[in-house]
Amino acid sequence: MLGLLLSLTTPALADCPATFQQVMATSEQVVVAYEQANASKFETAYRDLRTELDCLEAVLEPAEVRTLHLVRALAAWTQGDADGTRAALGSVAALDPEFDLRTEVAVYDAGLIALAEETLDAPPMVTTITLPVVPWSTWRVDGQDGADTGGLTPVGRPVLLQLINSNTGQMRSFYLEQGGLPEGFETPESAGLLAWSRESSKPRDDQKSSTPKEPRTPREREAGGLHRPLALAGGAAAVLGAAGLGLAWYKKTTFEDCVNQLTVGGTCDRTRDELELDYTVNRAAGLSGYGLVGVAGVLGIGAVVTWRF
Repeated sequence: MLGLLLSLTTPALADCPATFQQVMATSEQVVVAYEQANASKFETAYRDLRTELDCLEAVLEPAEVRTLHLVRALAAWTQGDADGTRAALGSVAALDPEFDLRTEVAVYDAGLIALAEETLDAPPMVTTITLPVVPWSTWRVDGQDGADTGGLTPVGRPVLLQLINSNTGQMRSFYLEQGGLPEGFETPESAGLLAWSRESSKPRDDQKSSTPKEPRTPREREAGGLHRPLALAGGAAAVLGAAGLGLAWYKKTTFEDCVNQLTVGGTCDRTRDELELDYTVNRAAGLSGYGLVGVAGVLGIGAVVTWRF
């Protein structure tokens, strides 16, 4: 029964799309069920996870993909599939060479612990295959940009591939237990790939509503996209600050010119009241300008921090 459940890869369309939160929560449920030795709960949670992965429409980072590979290793181990377990642990090791199974899962099986340590000491050799070029789309391989992997994806161990349509922002996710490429994606010219590309450019009915989409990247999920308004506010403050300092400089120059002329016995076309006003405006504009420049600096730092981290 478990073998049948683990082989399910076709998503139930009614469950799509799946969110980042759903996938991570279900992954945790699989681990907890394993720790509790609850086979029924484990089977159900892992089946749900596979369906959610095929429906996932949020970018995952390497640390999050690492969790998925760990779950796959536990699933293969419960099946008695030592080779599959070793392959999945190899995917974990590729993302985290310092991984320690005993700190991640309450494992009571000495055999699994030994296999994990053996795999981390000597990760299995894998081959790679070139990702096909899909028009207007980019690949992500185990949470990394496809360009950073040299346009290659591993064969022989689990991998999460995500294909993002640069025009529409839509995406497809493929968790492949044996690595390689999704069916129909062997060559750019394949009918399956072309059909998928055309279909992916058409928003589904459930994507036509005005409901805001879940932020896709972990950075956007955590920062809520704050870097954009912070950057805009910082830019506005900088412009106003520059205008204030420019006005202060102009009034200072006007005031000093008149004072210098009067000092040498000359005349000035401005009255005493106007000179006092120039002096007051100079100080107010200068203080405001420096203040706004300082605010712009703080907002700029905030924008960088929320964007980068």
